[in-house]
Amino acid sequence: MLPDPTQLAAILGAIGALGAAASGLVDTTKLFALGISHVGLKTIREQIKPFNTLLETIPERAAFDTIDGLWINGVAIGDQKAKVKALIKLGLRPETVAALAAATGLDRAALNPLAEKIAAGTDLTPAEVNIYGHLDAILSAVIDAAYEKADQHYRNAAKVLAAAIAVVLALIGGYAVSSPFDMKHVLLAVLVGLVATPLAPVTKDLTTALSTAVAASGKLRALLR
Repeated sequence: MLPDPTQLAAILGAIGALGAAASGLVDTTKLFALGISHVGLKTIREQIKPFNTLLETIPERAAFDTIDGLWINGVAIGDQKAKVKALIKLGLRPETVAALAAATGLDRAALNPLAEKIAAGTDLTPAEVNIYGHLDAILSAVIDAAYEKADQHYRNAAKVLAAAIAVVLALIGGYAVSSPFDMKHVLLAVLVGLVATPLAPVTKDLTTALSTAVAASGKLRALLR
């Protein structure tokens, strides 16, 4: 027997609440050293590895600690990208030109006077400004790719973890209210857990739309009598 619209709205609300609870529990893992906030960090480190020589010019690995801290603390990705680019540029010195040329494909001979003038604080020629612009564009492309990949890995991991937590919660809840808790109830609990996380963001809209549809149908029936 199918549930009536009121019961269906209540079921959707309960499933959405389960998904929201699971997502909330995922967030609590950020308190731990291997929590969800660390997912994606390895991707960033790997993508910017060609620029490590420049980042290592900042004492006590402060650049790496800054990059890690910004990601773990969930700073806006745009701000993180800007900070990473600034840290790499800060390491542009005559002794790091070779590493930068290898990482970007830019001409080492063109980068040498650029690095020397930046280190000395002297004005750049139009040609050097052009090279600096190319460098900025390459850094932007590399850093954008790094953070987009990392963010995708983070979101995927968060969804998978939330779904797993939702399934566990659904199984616990099903066991608490069902007697006997047979295979049919187990499968139903697993199904509810799996759909809870993706359904949670749209539950309110679904229940509102359902209530509106029920009300409209009632008015239409009244008019047709």
